[in-house]
Amino acid sequence: MYERIKVGIIGAGANTTLKHIPLLQKIPGVEVVSVANRSVKSSSAVASQFEIKNYYDNWLKVIEDSSLDAIVIGTWPYLHKTLTIEALQSGKHVLCEARMCMNSLEAEEMLSCSKKHPKLIAQIV
Repeated sequence: MYERIKVGIIGAGANTTLKHIPLLQKIPGVEVVSVANRSVKSSSAVASQFEIKNYYDNWLKVIEDSSLDAIVIGTWPYLHKTLTIEALQSGKHVLCEARMCMNSLEAEEMLSCSKKHPKLIAQIV
């Protein structure tokens, strides 16, 4: 047997709803348990569409959820650095949509943070 991997989604635009969530839900042992989008209304709609238990209008609530193992970041790139670093510092693996971030300085900060958490995986897709 395997452990169930619990995933939270931050940002639920087209890429996330057309690809990331449906494909994650097809993987045995993976459970998407929370989603946060720009508003509680849009978060609720995505949660309803994909039968996700929890939905929020604030990304911090997803990151603070101690039951999660990983965070999928599907926001605009200007948020990628902040979300990636916050998620890593909260002990969560990160799968971040490309474009990685806004510039090379932000990329260096993200890399530096990931090196401080060698047991966590931070990946750009």
